[in-house]
Amino acid sequence: MQDFYPINNLGYVIVGLCIFITLLFIGLWAYKNSKNKSEENLSSELMLEKQVAEQDPLWKKALEEINLIQGSLDRDFEMLQKNLAQERYQVTANAELAKKLATKKQLPLTLFRIYEETRSYPKKQSDAKAEDLKWHKQIGLTDLFVDQLIVDVGLRVAFKLFSRDYVLSSKWHEYSQVKFLELTLLDGNKDACLIVRVRPEESESKILLEEAVIAMKSGAWLRDLLTCRMLMDVREAELVLRAKHQDVERLKKQFV
Repeated sequence: MQDFYPINNLGYVIVGLCIFITLLFIGLWAYKNSKNKSEENLSSELMLEKQVAEQDPLWKKALEEINLIQGSLDRDFEMLQKNLAQERYQVTANAELAKKLATKKQLPLTLFRIYEETRSYPKKQSDAKAEDLKWHKQIGLTDLFVDQLIVDVGLRVAFKLFSRDYVLSSKWHEYSQVKFLELTLLDGNKDACLIVRVRPEESESKILLEEAVIAMKSGAWLRDLLTCRMLMDVREAELVLRAKHQDVERLKKQFV
């Protein structure tokens, strides 16, 4: 009784292999038959064209002209394919380089810092607003106006950066329980200059867990934003330096 099951299973395996081989042969036969029919149809069509051309000079001339046109169309299509492939490669490569450079120059972080430092401006008292304006002026940002966008669940920050008008709009999104902020910088003509998406650390808003450049166009805004980024770094370095120098200031008050 114990030997029955292995023998029975072996029979199933043999039957399965036979069915598989049979289906394989049927499939190969169907493919070969279909291919032969296609070749036969093509061959019969060419034979028909040759016969008609021999009987009718007008058909012969028309077929010759059509073949010339078809050859020209095929060459044009092949050239189009090559041109589009080359354009795809160049555009994709340039876009990737622009994204990498924008990220390296911290442009997404710069937009986020402007957003983060201005979003609470409308809620502050006049004295605090005056201090904020002095703080922003250090990086070239003036004429600040912040508008809450209830519909889009975001902010609209209007300002001048080195005397040029800009608007920074923000909108929160959520995808697969992950929240991220989309920031769009518009120039004075309301054209989108830079669109980025960032995911800040919840406990430390100055840190970005993820950042991505979605779209970017060249223009004068680039110099303004790069200069703003540079001034932000200088301002941060001065704060750190002055914080380390507080003990000296304390000694000056005590002994000088």
